[in-house]
Parts: sequence; structure tokens; C-alpha cells
Amino acid sequence: MPATTPGILSPAGREGPAAPLDVEKVRGDFPILKLKINGKPLVYLDNAATSQKPAAVIDAEGDFYLTQCANIHRGVHQLSERATKAYEDVRVKAQRLINAREAREIVFVRGTTEAINLVATGYCRKKLRAGDEIVISAMEHHSNIVPWQILRDEIGVLLRVAPINDDGEIVFEEFEKLLGPRTGFVSGARLRLLRLFRPQGLRPDRRGGALRQGGAARVHVALSGRGRHDQFGQL
Repeated sequence: MPATTPGILSPAGREGPAAPLDVEKVRGDFPILKLKINGKPLVYLDNAATSQKPAAVIDAEGDFYLTQCANIHRGVHQLSERATKAYEDVRVKAQRLINAREAREIVFVRGTTEAINLVATGYCRKKLRAGDEIVISAMEHHSNIVPWQILRDEIGVLLRVAPINDDGEIVFEEFEKLLGPRTGFVSGARLRLLRLFRPQGLRPDRRGGALRQGGAARVHVALSGRGRHDQFGQL
């Protein structure tokens, strides 16, 4: 009987039983997990730093270097055209995966840190003004803290931090209290935190934006990329 992982969110994003996870089948997709460390099967937990690659990804990368290695969007020769098409086909696949409206909404970045910095510098620096408030939680990674601290020092926005309890969970009642007329942006890793954010109470001259840091969420819930133009998702 396959090993299962309880407590995973259902595909609709609701708490409840989900289809059993066949751990051995998943492990079989990753060649490196066939290694043994100290005589035992490798258990790898450092995915936040570097994620191991399944065979499908390794094979696709190998095929690229063997059959279509060239710059994208910069050449008119056949290899460049092949590479460009393959690159843009992935954008369409990502659009379908997160149910985004258009493929052009998908922006490829190198990781979470670059994604959040891009939103902070490319969107928030232009939209927010001194005295506007950015709300995050105390459980955020530095990649979701430092960009807002820099913005605070540069343009005078205020950084509001929702507390966590002794179990490391966001105190959502306190989070809601931080939202008000001066809230200009909310950024968080928790899906529910972003669902609680409603911009109707913000100043009438501007709607607040939000960023959902969801790099680990896609394997647990079905995501929707059909938010407003001022809502961002990082995967």
C-alpha cells in the first residue's frame, strides 16, 4: 500500500481529505533520490535553497542543449526560432497551470527574491506614497521583508507586521485590524492572508495591491491567476 501524506488541501483549495500521495512514485521521478547517504536512501529537505530536478526536467534540458541551443528572441536562424517557440510554449503552459487570463501575464524570474523585488521596485515604488502602509506578517522570509524595508527608507511608506502566535500561525484577527484606509499593499506567503485582504475600504483615489508568495502552494491547492491587474502571484 503506497505511503500517504494526510492533511494536504483538496484540489479546490479547501481543507479536507485529498487523494493519497504515492510517495514512492514521486521519489521515482527524481534520479538523485536513488542515492544512498550513510547507507540509507537520500532524504532531501533543502528545497528552499535548491530544488532537485525530476527526470522530465533533466531530459528536457538535455534535449535543449542537444537540439535547439540558441538565444531566444534575438536570432532569425532556425535554432533560435526553435528555442524561442519552446520558451513561449512554456509560458502558455504556465498560464494554463495557474488559470491566468493571458500568457503575457506570466513573467519568468530566477526565484522568489527577484520576483518580490520586481514588484516592489517596478510597481509599488510608482504607486505608493509617503504614509501609505504595506502589511506583511511576522512569519515572512527575508525575501518578503527586506524589499519593503528598502521602500520604507526610500519613499516613506509604513511597514505593518501582523503577529504570529506560539504555534507559528498568523493571528488573523490582528492582521485584519492592520487593514485600513492607508493600506496600499499586502504581501504574504499564506493564501488565507491574501483572501482576507479586501480593497474596498481603501482610499477612493486608489485601490490597494497584493502579492501572494505561493512557491509551495501549487502542489497543495488549485490556484487562480485571474485577479485584478494590481494582484501578483509568485510561484
